Amino acid sequence: NPSGEVINKNVLLFNENAQKICAVMHQNQRDYWVILHGFGDNNGDSFFTYLVDTGGVNPTPIVSKVGYLQTGDFNNSGGYMKASPNGNKIALVVPDNGVVELFDFNKSTGLLSGSISSVPGEIIYPYGVEFSPDNSKLYISTSPKDPGTNYLYQFDITSSDPFNTPFTVIDQFNWSNIGSNDSLMGAVQLAPDGKIYVSKFLKGASGGKPTLSVIYNPNRPGSACNYNTLDHLTNTPFSLNGAGSLIGLPTFITDYLNILHFSFFNKCHHDTTDFQIRNTANVEATWNFDVIDPSGTLVYTDPLNPGFVFSEPGNYQVEFTESWDGISIPFSRGVTIHPLPGVDIGNGADTISILPNSSIRLDAGEYDYYSWTPGGSHDRYLDVAQQGLYSVLVTDTNCCSNTDQVYIQFAELSFPNAFNPNSSIAENQQFGVIGDISSLAEFRFQIFDRWGLIIFETNDPTQKWDGKFKGGEMAPYGIYVWHSIFTTFESSLQAAK
Repeated sequence: NPSGEVINKNVLLFNENAQKICAVMHQNQRDYWVILHGFGDNNGDSFFTYLVDTGGVNPTPIVSKVGYLQTGDFNNSGGYMKASPNGNKIALVVPDNGVVELFDFNKSTGLLSGSISSVPGEIIYPYGVEFSPDNSKLYISTSPKDPGTNYLYQFDITSSDPFNTPFTVIDQFNWSNIGSNDSLMGAVQLAPDGKIYVSKFLKGASGGKPTLSVIYNPNRPGSACNYNTLDHLTNTPFSLNGAGSLIGLPTFITDYLNILHFSFFNKCHHDTTDFQIRNTANVEATWNFDVIDPSGTLVYTDPLNPGFVFSEPGNYQVEFTESWDGISIPFSRGVTIHPLPGVDIGNGADTISILPNSSIRLDAGEYDYYSWTPGGSHDRYLDVAQQGLYSVLVTDTNCCSNTDQVYIQFAELSFPNAFNPNSSIAENQQFGVIGDISSLAEFRFQIFDRWGLIIFETNDPTQKWDGKFKGGEMAPYGIYVWHSIFTTFESSLQAAK
């Protein structure tokens, strides 16, 4: 079910099939295709593709009647079938008839087409199958059941006739002559590190070999693929640390291995963006950071794992060139450096004044995550009624974080009890509110004469009465009544509820 619980099992879908099976992610990036091949006179000429979606396994397969008839000797049902990392190709072997086939796979419909086949019998008992990480090469191992030579082939599948000119990566051992310490090749399997591993088994498959052979650079053509060759040292297989390999290796959904040649982490402005090369074997690396961002800073100088601080947010085309023994291969990826969230809880101010016994609501804006200090609240808004320093950390949908802080203080506002328009002291020549008027959002100030008539009024706290009537005539000396109504929240900040 969608929760990952197995609610039904051991349901027979098909019973006339070869041992070959593989799976590919659907074009919708959610569902999967499980692909198997029939065997025998009735179904041996067809592929059967089952859709697996959130509803389970569709028991009615998509049938592709294409390719070589797989029937006859039981050994023809064996060997491997693999999908390319991008899921666009399927390759398989028919061991006893000596056939290797390559097909196009439609990830939307589940259909196979466009069969390309080797000449039957030309490749003696093909068994293991694997694609290079960049989908350009096909590797086939052979394991003859009778006296013969064990081969590992590389085919360039970008060619229109890939099986016409195979490259022999290695040929080893005549079955009839190998000793007890020699071994034959079995399965070949791409790994997350971008290398291809080759299983080995002893004569008669009676014991495991303590190592796996390694194709260190499977994207490279011919001998440059570096079979068991690391840093120019030959015979450098992968140790199994006391364990042993036989003929097979587990089959994976190859979409999981469709990993780009280099990856990067930390994509926010001011971060050190770390770059990691998937396969660092036999690699001398150069990067184009100084070309795409001359003002940036190279923090980590290891060319196999550099760290770079981009000077500005934006889109950059980062190129990494892999060089070794005269071969240079460029790889490029678009890198987006995201701006930091523009959080501003003070609305441009570092300090906000409020009157005692009032409160203010600080708004951190619309983001994915909040953390206020003090208090530890994770809400967008924070209601504040006490003096102090308040800060918030916000994180947006790009996982970029930023902080802002503001100091809340109590404002002291007052009105004088007298003034003189003719005073020699400028501060005493006008009458109005005194103090931190930044705490005032809405303001109304009125002056009345003794008969209750309004002789001055304003909504601007910076505007004060200069002792004149509205018509400009100076009011006589005497006692006047003032009245003021105001809201004590910072302009455009939301009042606490």
